[in-house]
Amino acid sequence: MHEEMTIDTADVDKPEPTERRKALVNQWLAKIKHAKEFHKKSFTTMKRDMDAALNGFEDTKWSEENYVANILQRHVQQRTAQLYAKNPKAVAKRRNRMSYQFWDGEADTLAQAFMTSEQAANTGLPVPPAASNIIQDYMAGKTQNKMLDNVAKTLENLFDYYMKEQQPAFKSQMKALVRRVVTTGVGFVKVGFQRDIDRAPEVAAKIADVQAQLDFMRRVAEEAAKDKIKKDDPQIEELMLSLQALLEEPAKTFQSPSQQIEQVQQLLL
Repeated sequence: MHEEMTIDTADVDKPEPTERRKALVNQWLAKIKHAKEFHKKSFTTMKRDMDAALNGFEDTKWSEENYVANILQRHVQQRTAQLYAKNPKAVAKRRNRMSYQFWDGEADTLAQAFMTSEQAANTGLPVPPAASNIIQDYMAGKTQNKMLDNVAKTLENLFDYYMKEQQPAFKSQMKALVRRVVTTGVGFVKVGFQRDIDRAPEVAAKIADVQAQLDFMRRVAEEAAKDKIKKDDPQIEELMLSLQALLEEPAKTFQSPSQQIEQVQQLLL
């Protein structure tokens, strides 16, 4: 005999959204609708181009019932191969500059200095200061230039290494970008750098986001104190959401801006 299992679910009454929340939602919906309408023509053109490249014809000028020889895909592939055949090769070179203080850069001057130094060593006399300065200047400059050339070579090797180690592969990503540009005429590249001595990108972005929220809270709080913002204004709701997000931040990551939050709460209550 099997017993029937019943699960009782308690109905949770969702709180009615405030007028501020409704106004904020309506404000963002209006922004989204305006942005979609503003870019509607561009996105329609890109969608039409992608469909044409996939199917080999444009819907308004041809039909699936007719014979289709898709030469558009062949054109896109050929253009992609021509525009991006292989990864770029980085070339790092030492910048030209005046590396010597005493030597004038002439081979005859250097040879004369070495000859004078050799003659002085054979006769047991001290090397003339002028010849000694030229020789030391030449040796120091040569050592410095060799070090800079090695740094340049190291940069080339690092660039090549990280181009090959990147996942997804750099070449695949760039070919996809070129293919997208050939098809739709639009493409974006974002270059990012991460330094060992700096914060991680996600941490820096989080700090910037918190700072932006604090600046927004301060501005809205000042306007609320001057009675420039009404009680049901959507900016108040956005401020409260920012305040809630800040309060939920883990204490181990950021210091809690308690004094500023308390001041904002006093102005809003």
